[in-house]
Amino acid sequence: MFNPRYAFLYRIAFPFMIISMVVLPFAGLAVIATSIWEIISGDWFFVLKMFGLFIVLQTLMSALAVRIDRDDPKLILFSPFLVLGYKQLIDVLLMKGTLETIFRTKAKWTRAKRIGI
Repeated sequence: MFNPRYAFLYRIAFPFMIISMVVLPFAGLAVIATSIWEIISGDWFFVLKMFGLFIVLQTLMSALAVRIDRDDPKLILFSPFLVLGYKQLIDVLLMKGTLETIFRTKAKWTRAKRIGI
């Protein structure tokens, strides 16, 4: 498992993947809970400012990616969903996968049914 040929993989890339796929989804859940608590306690303006900041940052990163790839600029309009909506969906799926792995529940293969033509 700890082959010296893969030194970079084990020192940098593997811990990064563990953190991003296991730790961050649960941290995102804590951020959502804290944001809801702050809104209830009356500090909604701070939450709104932070939400706006992350929307702007995500939009700028998406604009940079679209420009580098010479893609359709209309794709930038979807970038706010990466902050609210899509990220939470991915976090839920990652948490589900993590918990299934920890508790060793049997993984089931699924398939989509074709509908229409």
